[in-house]
Amino acid sequence: MNVLIIGAHGRVGTAIADHIGDDDRFDFTYLDMETHPPRVVSDARSV
Repeated sequence: MNVLIIGAHGRVGTAIADHIGDDDRFDFTYLDMETHPPRVVSDARSV
């Protein structure tokens, strides 16, 4: 299924990409108005 995600770097777009972005049943196209840098994820308890 072809899926267009508008606001791909926002809260909902990121949640969708994180949870089902690797699912082969979906072909995602991500659209955003701004270019965002890569995310850096860490465990705040280890800082």
